[in-house]
Amino acid sequence: KRSIPVQEQEIKLIGGGFPRTGTKSAKAALEFLSFKVYHMEDVAPNDHTSLWREAADDFYFAGNDSKVIAMFRMIGRLGYNATIDWPTSIFALQGKKAFPRAKVFIAKRDSTQQWMNSFKRLNKAFGPLLGKPFTWLKPINETVDMFLALGRAAFDMKDYGPLNNGSMFPWSHNEGSFFSREQEEIMKRGLEKHHASLENYLDKSDYMIYNIKEGWEPFCNLVSQEIPTIP
Repeated sequence: KRSIPVQEQEIKLIGGGFPRTGTKSAKAALEFLSFKVYHMEDVAPNDHTSLWREAADDFYFAGNDSKVIAMFRMIGRLGYNATIDWPTSIFALQGKKAFPRAKVFIAKRDSTQQWMNSFKRLNKAFGPLLGKPFTWLKPINETVDMFLALGRAAFDMKDYGPLNNGSMFPWSHNEGSFFSREQEEIMKRGLEKHHASLENYLDKSDYMIYNIKEGWEPFCNLVSQEIPTIP
């Protein structure tokens, strides 16, 4: 069953950073500051997997963001007031359409290549679990379809999909990576394009570029909260 709406919240903070930019640590920090945070971990428990797949595909193939905006509003109706990580970070601008007063923080690694290396390690560890022989399980199949749709939308990458071995992501023998070198370059350019679109579209007062190593101060200043005394 899909989650039952609780007290509707206005989303106040939208994370625009992709996975492997400290999203788990940022989620913990926001929860410490009493935010209720919607993260990739909240997609399946809320039965949102197929909804995000449909919204991402409509966005990528038809250029229609109405389903994405509706997802943000649904998240608010479920009582969340902050979002972080995929899938919402891909669509941070649509989140701003749904909640114009929200602030956006764009989490980055020290370099795009550092992010790519970490993203590859993540997919190498978990990708096979979402491929054969597990795809006969409906939840796994739905999850694979969602991730492929999100990848297409995130990187503007039509061939973000399984090859012969049926694993979650394209497999090549590029030093054990799930991605060919050409695909990696497309993904790095896609990440940089995503960051640039946020920085070019948003007012400077509405966003912050953030590295998790910076600690509490810039984070708390963005959300107008006192800086905790803990590290």
